[in-house]
Amino acid sequence: SSGINAEWPLRRGIPTGGPDSGCIANIFVKWFFTTHLLPSSEVEKHNYTICRKRFLDDIFSLWKGTPRQYDMFLAALNMIGRPFGIGFTGSCGKAIEFLDVLIDISSGRLRTKLYVKPTDSPTYLNRRSYHNKHTFKSLPVSQFRRAIVICSEPEDQLEAIDYMYHKFVKCGYSEEELNVAKAKALSLNRQDMLKFDNTDVATPPDPVIDSTSKSIVFISTYSCYTSPLKQLVQGMKTDINTLIGHDKIIFANKKN
Repeated sequence: SSGINAEWPLRRGIPTGGPDSGCIANIFVKWFFTTHLLPSSEVEKHNYTICRKRFLDDIFSLWKGTPRQYDMFLAALNMIGRPFGIGFTGSCGKAIEFLDVLIDISSGRLRTKLYVKPTDSPTYLNRRSYHNKHTFKSLPVSQFRRAIVICSEPEDQLEAIDYMYHKFVKCGYSEEELNVAKAKALSLNRQDMLKFDNTDVATPPDPVIDSTSKSIVFISTYSCYTSPLKQLVQGMKTDINTLIGHDKIIFANKKN
């Protein structure tokens, strides 16, 4: 057998997995919606949505029409999108998956829970990899917190956390540290986390700039040499201040 490495230069379109791909796709979809889909009389004729939310090219909506009317709505969308190479697929029912959330209204009220694709094989950062200690401490908490936010029912929260828990164990995390993270997540109040805090978007005061203070940033990949390097620099603090002044030295670690 033989292997061939080939490079295919991209001349048109959005690069898959590129750092700007998500932003470009979001801008294009927004442009397409506002200039072609929403103004279309054909789409409007079949539109029975009462709420619409979008993340990039994934769209969630509440539909007050019949399943047949929904199929006609999809046909109208595809008629507009076809010249642009855009196709719409979807389903209409009492339960629907949107990103990592399963939304169910079959009981007469809105119920949400964690959705995992059947083909998904989630793995977390291996516990034996070389990263900062706080990374391994915060990762289980953040994932368990995600389960609390997504799931509206306590039993679904526990089911989602247990699912993640076993995945973490397979990645080398100890049950002791996972139990601490689980207890911390379960102590959170979901209603408080879902509230919009407008203090985060308030206009901040103008910063006070001290022209006499400077910061020197050392950027490196986190490794076994990071801690000894910090100790070395701290030990030479007097010499550094003599040479360059009382500047603040900051160590920043980039992702591996």
